[in-house]
Amino acid sequence: LLHFLRTGVALLPEDTERCTAVYREAQYYSLEGLCQAARPVQERIIVIGRNQRTGDYVCEQYKPLQGSWERINMGMGALPRDCLFCAGDECLFAVNTSNDRRAGSVLRFCPAARSWELITSTNPIGKMSSAWAYHSGHLYGTYGTCVQSLNVSTGQWEALPPLSTWRASPSLCVVDGRPFVIGGVSHGVLAASVEEYVALERRWVSVPDMPRA
Repeated sequence: LLHFLRTGVALLPEDTERCTAVYREAQYYSLEGLCQAARPVQERIIVIGRNQRTGDYVCEQYKPLQGSWERINMGMGALPRDCLFCAGDECLFAVNTSNDRRAGSVLRFCPAARSWELITSTNPIGKMSSAWAYHSGHLYGTYGTCVQSLNVSTGQWEALPPLSTWRASPSLCVVDGRPFVIGGVSHGVLAASVEEYVALERRWVSVPDMPRA
């Protein structure tokens, strides 16, 4: 802390526990610059639900360091009622899957701006999209055998090669820059299969199945 006060440069320990301790001290002394540098990767968890009676979104935020939940306002009243969400780079992404005129639009909410920004008004996957994941400036979405990647900086879509297996409601994630499509329903049957995208070869490959569907 003293080094930061003297120089404005954050010197941080390498281990997570000590870095978290520095973060707590920086919070106590209101050193915003040091807070940003020492902030844990998962400083907060946001859970979004929807009131079935009113259709309104409800956002609850969990702060691990404080060990508490709190209701937060993320300006979601203007969003369509059928959005799918994912997070990345400290921002929240909403994909409109409703039947209204804004169907297919993708929006981004960054806490610093406190507002929703339209990234693109088109979505090649359409309202049937069921799984989304974010990694390194790109949003990935899938339904059936279709997989699309959205460059959030340019708003441009890129079609990835189709999956080998038709899937509804799979899980989609990106690990070490490699997209994985996991499980779901294939031709009416729960699937245990998993496919990984190999970018250099532009193809999907099967990895060992999960123990159960």
